[in-house]
Amino acid sequence: IRPVSGVNKKKGGIEKKKKKKLIDYLFIFVFRYGHIRSCLTAEECHSLPVSREESTPDDLNTHYIPFERVCRDECPYGFEVTADKKNCTLCTKTRYGHCQRNCNSFKISDDMLRKNYEYRLHTNCTTIKSLEIEVKYGTSEDVERRLEEYIGKVEVILDQLKIIRSYSLSSLNFLRSLYEIRGENTVNKMALVIRGNKNLQKLWTNSENETRPVKILNGTVSFHYNPKLCMSEIYKFGNLSTLPAFSDIEVSVISNGDQFACTVYNLQVDTVKIEPQSIVLQLHKPVEADHLERFLVYFIEASKWNETIETTDCEDSSWKIDDISSKKVFNDTEIYHVITNLEPNTEYIYYVKTYTISSKTSMSSIFRSKTLPSKPSAPQYFAAQPLSSSAVELTWKPPSHPHGKLVKYIIKGIHLTDDQAILDERSYCRNKTISGNGITHKSSTSFIKPSDDTCEKQCEPQKSIVNNICNTFEHGIDLDLISLNNHRYTFESCSSNILNIFINSKCLAMQNNDDTIFPSTLNENCTEMWSVSNIVNNVTHKDGSSSYFQIQLNENVTSFNLNNLRHYSQYLLSILVCREVVKQELNLSNINACSQETLISFRTLENKQADIIDSDSVQDEVVNNHTVIISWEPPILINSILHSFQLEYKRSDAPNFVSVCITMKEYENAGRSYVFKNLQPGVYQYKIQAVSLYKPGPFTTVKEFNLPYPDSFNSWNLILVIFILGCILIVITIYYIRTHFSRKILERNTMFNLANNPGYVGIYVEDEFELPREDVIIQKILGRGTFGTVHEGLLMPDSIPCAVKSVSKTNFLRYHAEFLNEAAIMKKFSEAYHIVRLLGVVTKTHPPLLVMELMGRGDLKSVLVKCKNSDDPPPPNRYTIIRMAAQIADGMAFLEYNKFIHRDLAARNCMVAYDMTVKIGDFGMSRQIYNGDYYRKGNKGEMPIRWMAPESLSEGIFTSQSDVWSYGVVIWEMMTLGAQPYSEKSNNEVMAHVLDGNLLNLPIFCPDVLADIVRLCWNWTASQRPR
Repeated sequence: IRPVSGVNKKKGGIEKKKKKKLIDYLFIFVFRYGHIRSCLTAEECHSLPVSREESTPDDLNTHYIPFERVCRDECPYGFEVTADKKNCTLCTKTRYGHCQRNCNSFKISDDMLRKNYEYRLHTNCTTIKSLEIEVKYGTSEDVERRLEEYIGKVEVILDQLKIIRSYSLSSLNFLRSLYEIRGENTVNKMALVIRGNKNLQKLWTNSENETRPVKILNGTVSFHYNPKLCMSEIYKFGNLSTLPAFSDIEVSVISNGDQFACTVYNLQVDTVKIEPQSIVLQLHKPVEADHLERFLVYFIEASKWNETIETTDCEDSSWKIDDISSKKVFNDTEIYHVITNLEPNTEYIYYVKTYTISSKTSMSSIFRSKTLPSKPSAPQYFAAQPLSSSAVELTWKPPSHPHGKLVKYIIKGIHLTDDQAILDERSYCRNKTISGNGITHKSSTSFIKPSDDTCEKQCEPQKSIVNNICNTFEHGIDLDLISLNNHRYTFESCSSNILNIFINSKCLAMQNNDDTIFPSTLNENCTEMWSVSNIVNNVTHKDGSSSYFQIQLNENVTSFNLNNLRHYSQYLLSILVCREVVKQELNLSNINACSQETLISFRTLENKQADIIDSDSVQDEVVNNHTVIISWEPPILINSILHSFQLEYKRSDAPNFVSVCITMKEYENAGRSYVFKNLQPGVYQYKIQAVSLYKPGPFTTVKEFNLPYPDSFNSWNLILVIFILGCILIVITIYYIRTHFSRKILERNTMFNLANNPGYVGIYVEDEFELPREDVIIQKILGRGTFGTVHEGLLMPDSIPCAVKSVSKTNFLRYHAEFLNEAAIMKKFSEAYHIVRLLGVVTKTHPPLLVMELMGRGDLKSVLVKCKNSDDPPPPNRYTIIRMAAQIADGMAFLEYNKFIHRDLAARNCMVAYDMTVKIGDFGMSRQIYNGDYYRKGNKGEMPIRWMAPESLSEGIFTSQSDVWSYGVVIWEMMTLGAQPYSEKSNNEVMAHVLDGNLLNLPIFCPDVLADIVRLCWNWTASQRPR
């Protein structure tokens, strides 16, 4: 209340007048049209007119009413306006205890249902002059709920109730309070009109679903075109409402209930068998079999049932229906039906109805049955987190589908022992390991075993997949059980030797990210199932103790700490969950009470006190002034397995240590020692460290040994020295004369200068590669080049297919030396896999021959070009191109490791075998580098301009990094199926184009992984290209 200024509480008369004035002030809170609150007197409130879109009989108050200190447009519920229309008083109660409210006639339609404000005008009406309903859209449940909310308090209708074309209505129970229709002023004397309601099945019913009366004091009724409203419902309503007999004009026998089975007989149905995912029913032949079209089996989960069975076309029902045609079993007195696709251990409600062409039907009783429990799904998110060198924390989540009451979890584990014999098959000095600190693994999907009759079919097609996976291990890619899970069908059905490979550390039990190279095998015996339990019997520790353990936990546990494990060891664990077995299953032969196993693997953390060599065990024995034997004992405590030792030594006057790697096999074969040979006399210092699967351990303390100088230098020694020096001088003189003479005869225009290369020798030396000419049978020509020709041939006496390369007579003087240089280089690469292998040479007779392995499909460029117009071979897909690129990279890595640069890497110089294996060939331009990392060409000569790096074009410098640039161009050739780089430009234009910083355009369909590699290969700065 706003205080009134000037009020004097001490003066009684003035105080009373102003207090009366104060009482006349009231708050008004008006929110419509954006009004703000203000203070009004009672007179000011009465003067405000009420604005309504329509008025009702009780709204005679055309002005606002002050009530309870608020200026209101109408009295609140429970009150009604007084006779003078200036105040509110307690309302008059109706028969059912509602506040009496009289309303004018109105119609409810679909549009009106969406306008809440219009509804507010008719809410709480108890007496209506006339009511018309026409609602066509919406579900039965939603429409009837909203109608009940707004007109559910209507008790009396003065004139007429008209319900027409209301397709959403299934009953009239939304008028729950209506008990009387008076029919005072009607059209054609019709007090109740029910027409065109195609889903209406009931009129008014009580709580027991029995028809209840509504009195009609005057007038008649009209029931027409209600196809699902049975005549029995109409007659029952007429009898209860004491109406006279209906005429055909009032009630149509033809158009009411004509599309609904109004006569329902009992259908006998027996539940024969209950399974975890199905229920078997026996249906007996019904009474109306002559007109039977089909059976309808309704079923629903009990938790979703709303205690009703009626469904309409407009209702969004949750019932599922099996439709059974009677034509298949028409002559049978009993019909069996199986309700399938049910959830195990779930209660269902179901019943059966018949569908006939007559108005008679049958319906069974409503059944309630619970399906049997079934096999639980596997536990989820099984993971292992190493805590220490002897403990891990296991975590998991319950199964997504328990299919019964869970009672326990079972965890099985096995220690996967790393096998020293297997590790000795690779050189850890050449292929280093990457240390790891206890790898955490998480599971994904459980493994599912295919049926036995499909096992043989599953094994054969998947051999290549399994070999590819093991080959992936061989090349050092990180792959664990999670990635193997994508091929779980193959591994589970064909897993005997594969599991042995894992257990023997050939694949799975290897150190994570290890570049191991092991052979892979595949077992064709498909009788064993992949699980921890099946591989337990064959695995024990060297001390005789079992490596297998099993733990049972209750159903509420979701984590467990596993202790007393071996340090830095690989473990394979599985978890499964079991449910309770119910009484109904006790007589069954096959009870699936436990889930599939979910597998994970992990490695415990390292022991910090392991991999330490006892310095007191290190001994050295000087054999002579050039040889010493160093021996030591391996560490007692080891992180898994020792695979090598690192021995570092130096002369006492040298600044840095020199490192020597010794494999475990070499150490054992030498009697747990290492022999230093060809050392110069002097004092040496050395130290040793053990290298395990985890990482190198600490070095021993630095120790020393002394190689003594010779005691005397007599005349015989002097004579020997003079003789050796004389021989060296003669050799140098002969070499100089021959080199100078050869330069004059050959008149070579492409002389090469090796930078910092003291090991280069230009004289060809005969060795074990020399072949008799009669052993080489030359056949058809495979190709021609600037140097000569390449023939297909046979190498006798074993008739080995080969390629024979020779120099033509016209090019002999020009290319003879380069030809022999290529032979000398290829000899050094005879052990490489992705480099064309040299089988032998013929140099004693003319012309010289190079005998190489035969690559049946020819050079890579020809193969790529041929793919465009032929399906032999088919065009390579992205995976084939990636594999080819990897093979070329492997060959180039071998060259770089051995200090060779190719200088002419291109698709034309890569050869392809029949199995699409790619190998590097044509080493005519290759050179070896030693002290420096680059080779500078003395003059321009004939060079592959379109494949050359910028530094090679501008300065004539060739390095392994310039070969990397060429490798990027080769990938571009493969992606374009042999297109020529910069085909629209001349050689001079190509040089200017590249030196200006321009690159080839990548094809739009180039895979991202290759596009990223090519961009790195084409980095302008050579040192930033991949190595």
